[in-house]
Amino acid sequence: MTKLALLGLFMSVFFCVKAQTDTAKVGVGKRNELKLNLLNSVLGFPEITYERILTNEASVGLSLAVSLGESNNVFIDNYKFMATPYYRMFFGKKTNGFFIEGNATLINANYFYTVYTSNSSWRVDNKEVSFGLGAALGLKFATKNNYIGEILGGAGRFLGDTYREVYPRIGITIGKRF
Repeated sequence: MTKLALLGLFMSVFFCVKAQTDTAKVGVGKRNELKLNLLNSVLGFPEITYERILTNEASVGLSLAVSLGESNNVFIDNYKFMATPYYRMFFGKKTNGFFIEGNATLINANYFYTVYTSNSSWRVDNKEVSFGLGAALGLKFATKNNYIGEILGGAGRFLGDTYREVYPRIGITIGKRF
């Protein structure tokens, strides 16, 4: 009986190892990416992204961005912090080429407005945390040395009563697959 149990254990380990080599044949190999959004960095809102490749056709990721100071830029609109988890579907070869993205965004922003009356005016400062859902389209390019380049464009809509109704999802990104 113990010989049969040992044989069963040996065979199950053999099939598990075999299954792992089959997934390696999918061609993904290195499944993690770390990227920097150069466009947002130039705009004063640098964004760092971690992406995990799930299959040859799908990946998930998280982008984090922090403001470097006050800005009057229309794209970042005094955002202080932004966290954007996303899911991507690829239509190219091995998570390269054209992709569509669904994302959710949590943004902490400061904004102000001025109240005018017949005799005076005053400034009202507000802080707001907003949540939104959005979509984007993009292209991803990878070299044989696992360097990554992306171009991304899209938008999302905040849910609830917020100062801004939409948020941008833009980027020119470089990074490394490991």
